[in-house]
Amino acid sequence: MKDMRSTTMLCDGRRLESDEIEGKAQDGEEAKIQNEDVGRDLLLLSLRSVWIGANELSIIWIDNSEYWKWNYLHDSGMEVAELVNVCWLDITGKIDTKRLTKKTSFAAYLVFKLTDEHQQLEKAIASVRFVKEKVEGTGKEGYTVFISKTKEEGENGRFPYLRSDGWMEIKLGEFFNNLGEDGEVEMKLMETDDLKWKSGLIVKGIDIRPN
Repeated sequence: MKDMRSTTMLCDGRRLESDEIEGKAQDGEEAKIQNEDVGRDLLLLSLRSVWIGANELSIIWIDNSEYWKWNYLHDSGMEVAELVNVCWLDITGKIDTKRLTKKTSFAAYLVFKLTDEHQQLEKAIASVRFVKEKVEGTGKEGYTVFISKTKEEGENGRFPYLRSDGWMEIKLGEFFNNLGEDGEVEMKLMETDDLKWKSGLIVKGIDIRPN
């Protein structure tokens, strides 16, 4: 006989069969709490995250092999951009708010790795803003983020964190998508004040997900 049970996939990778949910519903208050957890996980699943790969980003001098090169990840089939040597670091991603869940707050994260020989990548400026609200002359405004520097006790700022996939991520900023009618959101990482030559940054993409 065909198994008519349904399966629910939770955010942490657990599977929950429909008859398991029904059984837990008979266990009083404990089951009520568990079902509330299931509901929260399903809600989080419905809030759609968006991935922007490195080949969809605008990277200054990306087409010059003296400054950047493309590498292929065989395990995922993705292309990543590796910084060879630049003094002007400028990485930009854009997304139309129509692609995102309405009435939701999002955060954008640059996903990257560093080579063992990386240089001059301690910090940069990060920003997230609606393109239509961008004022001429404010291109360098944003928050200081640390790329190659790890957080020390009592130190403030945005530091990179290790992801479950083995890559690092740094928060570029946040924004609220109201009705999906605000046009494009621009996400940027740049270091153009200190013109020392920088190298060793491997960019996988930008991860946009609900807060």
